[in-house]
Amino acid sequence: MKVAVAELRALTSLALARLGYTSEDASLIREALLYAELRGNNQGLIKIGTNAIPCDPKEGPIRILRKSAVSAVLDGNRRNGMVVMDRATEMAIEKSRQRGIAIVATRHTGTSTSAIGYYAERIARAGHIGFVFSGTPKVVAMEGSSEPTIGTNPIAVGLPTGGEPVVLDMATSAMAYFGVIEAKALGRQLPPGKAIDADGKDTNDPAKAIAGALKSFAGYKGAALALVVEALTGPLAGGALVGDKDVKTNRGNLIIAVDPDLLVERGEYEARMAKLAKRVRAAKRRPGVSEILLPGERGGRRAKSAKASGFHDMDAELFAQFKRVAEGG
Repeated sequence: MKVAVAELRALTSLALARLGYTSEDASLIREALLYAELRGNNQGLIKIGTNAIPCDPKEGPIRILRKSAVSAVLDGNRRNGMVVMDRATEMAIEKSRQRGIAIVATRHTGTSTSAIGYYAERIARAGHIGFVFSGTPKVVAMEGSSEPTIGTNPIAVGLPTGGEPVVLDMATSAMAYFGVIEAKALGRQLPPGKAIDADGKDTNDPAKAIAGALKSFAGYKGAALALVVEALTGPLAGGALVGDKDVKTNRGNLIIAVDPDLLVERGEYEARMAKLAKRVRAAKRRPGVSEILLPGERGGRRAKSAKASGFHDMDAELFAQFKRVAEGG
């Protein structure tokens, strides 16, 4: 169904207020959720409809635990992950402007960060290259295992171009966990080869996948990459590891921002990026392929179209769930 973007914004603010968020925090969370939603990313408003981002009554002020000219460690103090990551992203951009490079870690965030491409894109729009890594609850099995021991552990990279940034945003699992939640909510089956049940057998049933585990993408290669993200957001950033008592309230994240000017003149960098993009787009296409897209381009176009028309296509059942929360139904 088509829903007015203005209505989604208003209902999101209302829902977040009902969940106990301050108006300032709600504003930050709303923008992150709508970034994902308008791109067709399942890190959007389904998080409200499924009560995945409750406000923690024990949350406290964000604290800076360690800092230097190029780094910082933030204790989220059980705050919403999107609020903490907003602060971390701004710090990374500012430090990178001053020193050319920055690395900012966050720990003790109590909820999802939504689509981490949101933060990578913000860094890229500031003219810097952004790398974002997010540790998530343990729902993915390592290759060969039937037990979930790592998270979906997404990676995002934002590349400035002088125009629209190129933004990679991907889970290291075979599919995003909220894709499973969405399928369960809508009574749909999962695509084949994405998940296993509690006995380690392949399953298309989202309920059995939740009781079992997701697979990594690309077999052992994806599992290895997921483990790297686990190391960056756990041991390095200070997030919880599998088996830790505070795993539900201590998600770790890592942001790196780099000014291209450290290595090459900005004009030259942007010209070479334009050349790279042109070559990729002009590559010979397979039969039936009308266009070769850059990372993030499909979602970006969808969001741009929604904003221009004022309407967003959304599943009717997901919208109904979301609206019930917003209206207190």
